Amino acid sequence: MKRNQTKDGGFGQTGQAKTGHLCITGNTARVLVRFGYVDHPKVRKAFQWIVQNQAELGGWSCWNFCGPQRGRTLDSWEPLSAFVVYPRQKWTRSMKLAYEKGAEFYLERELHKQGARWELWYRFHYPVTTTMIF
Repeated sequence: MKRNQTKDGGFGQTGQAKTGHLCITGNTARVLVRFGYVDHPKVRKAFQWIVQNQAELGGWSCWNFCGPQRGRTLDSWEPLSAFVVYPRQKWTRSMKLAYEKGAEFYLERELHKQGARWELWYRFHYPVTTTMIF
Protein backbone atom coordinates (compact mmCIF):
# COMPACT_ATOMS: atom_id res chain seq x y z
CA MET A 1 0.00 0.00 0.00
CA LYS A 2 2.80 2.38 0.86
CA ARG A 3 4.62 1.93 -2.43
CA ASN A 4 1.78 1.90 -4.93
CA GLN A 5 -0.89 4.29 -3.69
CA THR A 6 -0.78 7.40 -5.84
CA LYS A 7 -1.17 10.97 -4.62
CA ASP A 8 -4.71 11.09 -6.02
CA GLY A 9 -5.76 8.18 -3.74
CA GLY A 10 -5.86 5.39 -6.32
CA PHE A 11 -3.34 2.62 -6.81
CA GLY A 12 -0.88 2.39 -9.69
CA GLN A 13 1.12 -0.44 -11.19
CA THR A 14 4.48 0.80 -10.03
CA GLY A 15 5.70 2.88 -7.13
CA GLN A 16 6.30 5.68 -9.62
CA ALA A 17 2.77 6.01 -11.04
CA LYS A 18 1.48 9.57 -10.90
CA THR A 19 -2.23 8.73 -10.99
CA GLY A 20 -4.32 5.76 -10.02
CA HIS A 21 -5.36 3.09 -12.51
CA LEU A 22 -8.95 1.85 -12.33
CA CYS A 23 -8.34 -1.88 -12.73
CA ILE A 24 -5.52 -1.87 -10.20
CA THR A 25 -7.38 0.38 -7.76
CA GLY A 26 -10.57 -1.69 -7.96
CA ASN A 27 -8.78 -5.02 -7.60
CA THR A 28 -6.48 -3.78 -4.85
CA ALA A 29 -9.31 -2.20 -2.85
CA ARG A 30 -11.32 -5.42 -3.10
CA VAL A 31 -8.42 -7.61 -2.00
CA LEU A 32 -7.41 -5.31 0.86
CA VAL A 33 -10.97 -5.36 2.21
CA ARG A 34 -10.95 -9.16 2.00
CA PHE A 35 -7.61 -9.22 3.84
CA GLY A 36 -9.12 -7.20 6.69
CA TYR A 37 -7.94 -3.68 5.85
CA VAL A 38 -11.44 -2.26 5.48
CA ASP A 39 -10.77 0.60 7.92
CA HIS A 40 -7.30 1.48 6.67
CA PRO A 41 -7.13 5.13 5.49
CA LYS A 42 -5.51 4.12 2.18
CA VAL A 43 -8.38 1.74 1.46
CA ARG A 44 -10.92 4.47 2.20
CA LYS A 45 -8.97 6.80 -0.13
CA ALA A 46 -9.09 4.14 -2.85
CA PHE A 47 -12.89 3.98 -2.61
CA GLN A 48 -13.08 7.77 -2.73
CA TRP A 49 -10.88 7.63 -5.84
CA ILE A 50 -13.25 5.12 -7.45
CA VAL A 51 -16.23 7.39 -6.76
CA GLN A 52 -14.43 10.46 -8.10
CA ASN A 53 -13.34 8.69 -11.29
CA GLN A 54 -16.76 7.42 -12.30
CA ALA A 55 -17.84 8.56 -15.74
CA GLU A 56 -20.88 10.77 -16.11
CA LEU A 57 -22.69 7.89 -17.83
CA GLY A 58 -22.17 5.72 -14.75
CA GLY A 59 -19.39 3.38 -15.84
CA TRP A 60 -15.65 3.50 -15.48
CA SER A 61 -12.76 3.26 -17.93
CA CYS A 62 -9.65 1.32 -17.03
CA TRP A 63 -7.25 3.67 -18.75
CA ASN A 64 -7.13 7.08 -17.10
CA PHE A 65 -5.87 8.74 -20.25
CA CYS A 66 -9.30 8.06 -21.74
CA GLY A 67 -10.70 10.38 -19.11
CA PRO A 68 -13.66 9.86 -16.78
CA GLN A 69 -16.11 10.86 -19.54
CA ARG A 70 -15.59 7.56 -21.38
CA GLY A 71 -16.75 4.76 -19.06
CA ARG A 72 -18.12 2.51 -21.76
CA THR A 73 -16.29 -0.74 -21.10
CA LEU A 74 -16.38 -3.96 -19.16
CA ASP A 75 -13.90 -2.31 -16.80
CA SER A 76 -16.91 -1.24 -14.77
CA TRP A 77 -16.92 -4.62 -13.01
CA GLU A 78 -13.76 -3.88 -11.00
CA PRO A 79 -15.15 -0.99 -8.94
CA LEU A 80 -18.49 -2.76 -8.62
CA SER A 81 -16.78 -5.88 -7.26
CA ALA A 82 -14.85 -3.72 -4.79
CA PHE A 83 -18.10 -2.16 -3.55
CA VAL A 84 -19.64 -5.61 -3.10
CA VAL A 85 -17.05 -6.64 -0.48
CA TYR A 86 -17.04 -3.27 1.31
CA PRO A 87 -19.44 -3.42 4.30
CA ARG A 88 -22.63 -1.54 3.40
CA GLN A 89 -22.87 0.11 6.82
CA LYS A 90 -19.58 1.89 6.01
CA TRP A 91 -20.72 3.23 2.63
CA THR A 92 -20.94 6.97 2.26
CA ARG A 93 -23.81 8.52 0.34
CA SER A 94 -21.48 9.10 -2.63
CA MET A 95 -20.42 5.44 -2.59
CA LYS A 96 -24.06 4.30 -2.59
CA LEU A 97 -24.90 6.60 -5.50
CA ALA A 98 -21.80 5.54 -7.47
CA TYR A 99 -22.62 1.86 -6.95
CA GLU A 100 -26.24 2.29 -8.00
CA LYS A 101 -25.30 4.34 -11.06
CA GLY A 102 -22.54 1.87 -11.98
CA ALA A 103 -24.81 -1.16 -11.62
CA GLU A 104 -27.47 0.50 -13.76
CA PHE A 105 -24.84 1.35 -16.42
CA TYR A 106 -23.58 -2.23 -16.43
CA LEU A 107 -27.02 -3.84 -16.60
CA GLU A 108 -28.53 -1.43 -19.17
CA ARG A 109 -25.73 -2.31 -21.60
CA GLU A 110 -25.88 -6.00 -20.65
CA LEU A 111 -22.15 -6.00 -20.10
CA HIS A 112 -22.56 -9.11 -17.96
CA LYS A 113 -23.44 -10.97 -21.20
CA GLN A 114 -20.40 -9.80 -23.17
CA GLY A 115 -18.21 -12.58 -24.53
CA ALA A 116 -18.01 -16.26 -23.78
CA ARG A 117 -17.59 -17.66 -20.29
CA TRP A 118 -13.89 -17.89 -19.49
CA GLU A 119 -13.40 -20.55 -16.82
CA LEU A 120 -10.24 -18.95 -15.42
CA TRP A 121 -12.36 -16.06 -14.08
CA TYR A 122 -14.43 -18.51 -12.07
CA ARG A 123 -11.64 -20.30 -10.20
CA PHE A 124 -10.23 -19.23 -6.87
CA HIS A 125 -6.97 -17.36 -7.44
CA TYR A 126 -4.89 -14.59 -6.04
CA PRO A 127 -5.39 -11.66 -8.44
CA VAL A 128 -2.36 -11.28 -10.67
CA THR A 129 -2.60 -7.49 -10.71
CA THR A 130 -2.23 -7.25 -6.94
CA THR A 131 0.85 -9.46 -6.72
CA MET A 132 2.90 -6.54 -8.01
CA ILE A 133 1.44 -4.19 -5.42
CA PHE A 134 2.39 -6.01 -2.24
